[in-house]
Amino acid sequence: MEEIRIMSEENVRESPEGSHDSRFERSFADSSRRRQVFGLVVGPVVFGVVAGLTLKWSETAWSTMQFLGLIGATLAGLEHKRWWSAAARGAVAGFIAIGVVLFILDAMPGANVMSFAPSYMFEAAMYSGVSHAVGAVLRWFLVRRKKRAESVPTRSASQLSSP
Repeated sequence: MEEIRIMSEENVRESPEGSHDSRFERSFADSSRRRQVFGLVVGPVVFGVVAGLTLKWSETAWSTMQFLGLIGATLAGLEHKRWWSAAARGAVAGFIAIGVVLFILDAMPGANVMSFAPSYMFEAAMYSGVSHAVGAVLRWFLVRRKKRAESVPTRSASQLSSP
């Protein structure tokens, strides 16, 4: 009978050989509530504050933050086993982030919140959702590739040297 020991809060399972399971074994849904709240609320709020402040600095800084946001959303999508749950999280996070940006922009003196088209909130949520979904699909490919690599039989050094 195979023994599985649960280690810490992370639920990292250790195999009898002592190697750890892949980091792709756990998903965002399996995470603690605290981590889920951080990933869905705190992260987008912090990103929205920084992105909102970059609007006052320059257009290049704003564009850079949007690019970093897309990369971050794709990486966050890696935490999901299903693309639709990743897309839903991304859409909510996108709404939160752009809402914070608009709030920051409205609070800044001399800034005009009406410079954003009303459809921009939906576009930001859509781009965030799609980026998260891309991350989930990327995870699927990586897990599939890892399983294929593990299923390939290996030979020992003595087997390679024998005819």
